[in-house]
Amino acid sequence: MSKLSLITINRNNAEGLRKTLASVVAQTYRNVEHIIVDGGSTDGSVDVIREYEKQNSLLLGRDGVGLTIKWLSEPDKGIYDAMNKGIEIVQGRRVVNALNRSELVEEKNKGIEIKHREYCLFLNSGDVLANDNVIENWLRHDLKADIIACNAVFEQSRYQNEQLIISPEAVSARDLILSFLPHQATFIRRQLFTDIHLYDTSFKVISDWLFFIEAILVRNASYQHINMFVARCETEGISNQPQSGTIIDEEFTRGLKKVLPLYYDVFAQLRQEEKINSHPYRQYAGQMADSRWMQILWGIRKRLINWGYFQWKARIKQQIHYANIRREDAALKRKLAKEIESLPLNMLQPANDKTDIILSLTSYGRRVADTLPYTLLSIFRQSRLPNRVVLWLDQENWRDDNLPSLIKRLQKSGLEVRYCEDIKSYKKLIPALRAFPHNPIIVVDDDSYYDKDLVRWLVDAYEQSDKRTVFATCANIPEKRGGKYIPYSEWKGDAYADGQTEVALIGCGGGIYPPDIFDNEILRSEIFMSLVPTADDLWFWVQEKRRNISVRLTPRHGYHLLRTINRIEDMDVENADNLTRTNVIQGKNNKQLFDLIDYYKL
Repeated sequence: MSKLSLITINRNNAEGLRKTLASVVAQTYRNVEHIIVDGGSTDGSVDVIREYEKQNSLLLGRDGVGLTIKWLSEPDKGIYDAMNKGIEIVQGRRVVNALNRSELVEEKNKGIEIKHREYCLFLNSGDVLANDNVIENWLRHDLKADIIACNAVFEQSRYQNEQLIISPEAVSARDLILSFLPHQATFIRRQLFTDIHLYDTSFKVISDWLFFIEAILVRNASYQHINMFVARCETEGISNQPQSGTIIDEEFTRGLKKVLPLYYDVFAQLRQEEKINSHPYRQYAGQMADSRWMQILWGIRKRLINWGYFQWKARIKQQIHYANIRREDAALKRKLAKEIESLPLNMLQPANDKTDIILSLTSYGRRVADTLPYTLLSIFRQSRLPNRVVLWLDQENWRDDNLPSLIKRLQKSGLEVRYCEDIKSYKKLIPALRAFPHNPIIVVDDDSYYDKDLVRWLVDAYEQSDKRTVFATCANIPEKRGGKYIPYSEWKGDAYADGQTEVALIGCGGGIYPPDIFDNEILRSEIFMSLVPTADDLWFWVQEKRRNISVRLTPRHGYHLLRTINRIEDMDVENADNLTRTNVIQGKNNKQLFDLIDYYKL
């Protein structure tokens, strides 16, 4: 018996509905009840629903498990009236499939039992489940509260930029009054709608918000936060439109007086203080905006815009800012160069056996002198040193007698420099896998200062694991939607991840590979140099997928754990290094990803 009923409401949004239904039918766990309430659409939405039913029946025939789909199409009195119809269908109090009522009425008259699901989730047309594993991952948790709030991504629209909505760990009155729980990522125990009431249809915008306030603050409903992203949500709806501000304020005042009359004054004052327009400067600016003096100034400003004055000013300001950053970075390098010269000799303690922790990295071109020594210094300063630090350079361009002086000094402290064929960025791992097949290998990139505890975090995670798991401090999320991987340019960073999310290691942050987990396929340079010559991390990820190797984030993770040595490269994308420009700006990573997926049929 499924624990979940999804409720989707729609009116004349066939394309948004198609997108929502595709994200549901693609779920790895599909023993779910899906209620679709259409408001009598005239744009072909009903045809989309029928296609959805047909697609689900084909999947049911293949694996024996499918969605339970119930739907109706009839006019409604607004969003919350439609949501209430969905709840009534879950509760068995409303006949569904309005265009084919007779069969369902006949079933009900035969006394067929109506099964109740425990939780409801409202995923309206245009909203999608964050990835194909959402429901499966949610069901793995200990589901114990009346209201289970997760996280959501509110997509960029004409009204707002993209936002990550992280529900609070423990909800308070302040949280509920000043913020909101995203209904697209908040699971509500079905029984609450019986114990309290359905959504109040006298409100156009905030009835779901008001329901959470009443349920938690008045009826003592239990609350639980699960730190996982559940939905990606469109933000074109009425509640996100600027003109809805007045409606929201009116409804909030009326609703709070109805639900919390004794505390209304306190909460209303708290909310007013948090509003941007309550700031005295903003109030003054608003009054000035209509004055004759401000109209004259605005006319002058428009002329300056037409003359390009502000663009010129911004360029000059940017150039000064970049020059200051370059000076700061150069001064820091001079200071660190002196520290490299004063490092102790023979700092590392290799045991020359399978217990050795190998840290492997590579570099190329001007980076060997410009950034690599300072990355290595941050490695030799680690709170837990690796047993060996091995630098791989291409044998066509490098040899012992032309190494930069700082690299030669680091050799005295224990750095090993080895030469190999030029397989580009793959040199950071592929030669190490050949040389040290039975040792755990840490990889880092050559252009960052790393946190002093990086090695300790990675080794501790490895030693406490099954010794078959790759650990990363920075990662992307290779999501599937509709059963297919999305383009690499849409992969999100690890800020969106939770304990169940699939992640792919990004080498710049550092990661550790356990010994003996790969087969010889990973060493096939003729394939990776042909398909993904500039995307080594994608190649390693695909080899992990092939071998069912899990990748996990260390407890401490994220880009804040490192700092780029030449910061200007992160800021000035137009002058970024060739690899960044090719892969990221020109989108080559997308092509390389799909070439790999096609080759290995993932």
